[in-house]
Amino acid sequence: MRPARSVLILAVVTLVAVGAVFFVDRGPDTAEHDGEAVFPALLRQVNSVARVRVTGNAGTFTLARDGDTWVVEEKERYAADPDRVHKLLLGAAGMERVEPKTSNPERYPKLWLEDPSGKDAKSVRYVLQDTSGAELADWVLGDRRPSKSDASRTELYIRVAGDPMAWLVEGSVPGGNTIIDWLDRMVARIERERLRGVEVVHADGSVIVVGKSAPADADFVLRDIPADREADSQYRINDIGRFLEDLRFEDVAPSSSLNFAGSVDKRVKVTTFDGLRIHLDTVMRGDDAWAQLRAEVDETLADAVGAAEGEADAEPKDTTGPLHPLDDVRAEAERLNARWKGWAYELPSFKRDYIAKRMDELTRTLEETDEEKTGSGS
Repeated sequence: MRPARSVLILAVVTLVAVGAVFFVDRGPDTAEHDGEAVFPALLRQVNSVARVRVTGNAGTFTLARDGDTWVVEEKERYAADPDRVHKLLLGAAGMERVEPKTSNPERYPKLWLEDPSGKDAKSVRYVLQDTSGAELADWVLGDRRPSKSDASRTELYIRVAGDPMAWLVEGSVPGGNTIIDWLDRMVARIERERLRGVEVVHADGSVIVVGKSAPADADFVLRDIPADREADSQYRINDIGRFLEDLRFEDVAPSSSLNFAGSVDKRVKVTTFDGLRIHLDTVMRGDDAWAQLRAEVDETLADAVGAAEGEADAEPKDTTGPLHPLDDVRAEAERLNARWKGWAYELPSFKRDYIAKRMDELTRTLEETDEEKTGSGS
């Protein structure tokens, strides 16, 4: 009996010790702080935020208010993603405490709340300042999980500057610890139905042209196919045609930092059914393709809606679809040029590959077609 009693006493002592550690680790009573704003004054001060300093394992960078916009100072003041910054500011103002978790620094990494500047850190520190440099909020953001009480919100682990206690809070703030995460990465977004044709001129002079005859056409057609070949890869042809449907950059730099006056790798021309023409030139930096863009308006494109590229005498086709009035297209071209002027964009590798395709990659010989039909018994 004595050994069993000893084991029971040991178990009780262990449970009491663990409970004591748990109680001390959690700190104040949970209910006392549940629903309490993390930064009570921030909701009134959110419009006073002029700078946001972000620190992660990749370094520190600064988001700065510039009139009605936000820029990233360390990226030559390129535009920041306005929606992301807006969500950060309102999200920080709306964070509410759920419960304290731990004040033991050894446990911070389990919640992704370690020093953000560490090499392998998963945490991010945000410091919000007003125009005078006064700090309005300063916290480290860690791991997150779906909220148990509100599907539109998230439960986050944070540490507020000056408080060793790590907290579970409820709110909704974006993550992102690199400069690229916070840039406005959209280069161009042209609705698919508007896209009329794309011409790619390679450095060796070879040309690829794809086009549609009407806005509602589902597929682009490869032009000028050699007589002994036929189109083979429709999805690759469509990829070229939709090149500017949704183009986002991998990185951005002043165009003066690249040699666009030297050897241009590709010259791309994109046209729409409502009069927009976009010129895109690329140069290579190692394996990466960098592009600069310029927009202009060609009224003849809008006058001949539905006529395919190279078919000026074709009958105009159905013009239904999201086509814009010519005045709107002119305003669009001005906005695009204002955004693109002075900048070069690193293309995503898949977009680079779209416009790298040659005629032999988009077609096959008629002999191959005949052999395939013979083999299938057609």
